[in-house]
Amino acid sequence: MSVQTNRLLAASFCAVSLAACALTGCCRQCDSKCMPRGPWESPTTQAMRALLLVNTPELHILRVDGRNVNPSCVGEGGVREYHLPVGERRVTASFRYQAPVSGGLIGAVEGRPLTLTRRFIAGHEYVAVYHEHPYPKPDAESLLEKVAVTLFAPQDRYWSLDIVDLADIGPDSEPEIRRAQVYSSLIKEDSADLGRVEF
Repeated sequence: MSVQTNRLLAASFCAVSLAACALTGCCRQCDSKCMPRGPWESPTTQAMRALLLVNTPELHILRVDGRNVNPSCVGEGGVREYHLPVGERRVTASFRYQAPVSGGLIGAVEGRPLTLTRRFIAGHEYVAVYHEHPYPKPDAESLLEKVAVTLFAPQDRYWSLDIVDLADIGPDSEPEIRRAQVYSSLIKEDSADLGRVEF
């Protein structure tokens, strides 16, 4: 084969690959189940699962019910989607970011892994949010599972994890929660648009 033929074949292959990606809506960030944007758009999935969103880059879901997990899909803006079985689940998370420490150096601030038990309802959408708090850390035994120590922080702090049902939020909610609600609305709009057939 000539060099020109090889280039033509390579260009054709690239064009077909790009067209396939455009038609399915998939991107490098989504796993193989991302059709067209995420399995959450399927009514069957929504009837059997709950959606947990993480839109804070520093926060990482490590385990669910003691098992290591990866996002089901990474959507627009890096929002991570976790499609969880319904019922009571134990979600373990941590966070990590870079911040100034002593002497003008930059160091990692991270939270010791923390586990929160939450009941997830089929078809509901949730967002995980974390907060850092100055000491003193609460003593109440009921809070022990909800707070953990922040490691390597510029000052002594503890952190807490919350998983918020988007159906229960108000207009004065935190920015992460409002962004999750917008993202959820976009998924639903995309799903509705895909369901429409034009003749």
